[in-house]
Amino acid sequence: MVTQTTYDYIITGGGAAGLLLALRLSQDTYFDDKQVLVIDASSKDQNDRTWCFWSKEDTIIDDAISYRWENVLFKSPWLTKSEQTQPYTYNKVRSIDFYNHVHDILSTKRNITQLRDRVVDIQEGDGYASVKTATSTYTGKQVFNSILFDQRYKNNTKYPLINQHFVGWTVKTNKDVFDPSQATFMDFDIPQKGNTRFMYLLPTAKNEALLEYTLFSKDLLEREAYTHGIKEYLDGLGVKKFDVIEEESGCIPMTCYPFWTNNSTHINLIGIAGGWAKASTGYTFRNAMIKTKDIVNQLKSGTAIKTKSKTRFWLYDLLLLDILNTNNAIGSKLFSDMFQNNRLQEIFAFLDEDAQNLGDLKTIWSMPKGVFIKALFNRITGRF
Repeated sequence: MVTQTTYDYIITGGGAAGLLLALRLSQDTYFDDKQVLVIDASSKDQNDRTWCFWSKEDTIIDDAISYRWENVLFKSPWLTKSEQTQPYTYNKVRSIDFYNHVHDILSTKRNITQLRDRVVDIQEGDGYASVKTATSTYTGKQVFNSILFDQRYKNNTKYPLINQHFVGWTVKTNKDVFDPSQATFMDFDIPQKGNTRFMYLLPTAKNEALLEYTLFSKDLLEREAYTHGIKEYLDGLGVKKFDVIEEESGCIPMTCYPFWTNNSTHINLIGIAGGWAKASTGYTFRNAMIKTKDIVNQLKSGTAIKTKSKTRFWLYDLLLLDILNTNNAIGSKLFSDMFQNNRLQEIFAFLDEDAQNLGDLKTIWSMPKGVFIKALFNRITGRF
């Protein structure tokens, strides 16, 4: 017999979005009398990924930030540009530090239950939503789901899918080769091989750094291709001997597919499942911090939950994906022009969808105009 338990809020998936939402609920006394259930299949006891984000204010997870940079480097065959980030800092969060930080806080809250179980189905009900796991069924007045059940985004023909896929190594080298005061945002000065490929470099000591061999492309590579790219990059730095301390990998869907249209009265999609990944870059953590705060405010005000919509920034992302979908090798030139013609602070504001005084138009038009005009024309005429 299946036991049903009712909660005010159920969060399915305990990754970045789910735990950020749970953390915000735990830190607001308004929700002290609300029963919250967080369900995830994993124990989250491994450092399985790294998140980075920029900020110019204190954040709710400052205690989980392991490193901050105030200088960022961009490189390509056309441009080498180093900039200070002020008033922003560029922040690194190791997932294990984030998991431990949030779980420790949630464990002190009597109204929040953390459950390790596998979610198999979520259904809209009459005045509630039901969550079925491998062992039981739970009902909630509101369910926030970050598990990507819906796979239709992969096969639709209206919105192109470009994957951000990578393998990362945290390495310790036998000599000092890194500059720990500066993060390399994108280094396109590597063989592109017909794709948009770059190295992402996050040094935390002169002999220690996280290197992620990253692609924006449709198809994934064999794992050896990523690790070969990292070795080749280190070889170019003169590094012959190194130890791999940690390894991670990932694939983030970059798409303008409107995941949020699958929301219902009592079920809302969050995180990547809700379309929170920035479609043009794959950045998700910063969006998750902003949008979970919006959800909490909406819950307190009693308004309908709204987590995403089509804006002019959505259109910019769509045009960029259209371009990369038809000519994937052009990515390094597009980003080079953007960094060449804009200050880093303007780029951060653009990616935050917070550009003021038409600053977003300045940023988008700093890239090759012809390809964007063609992409817009194709969208208007249906030739995508």
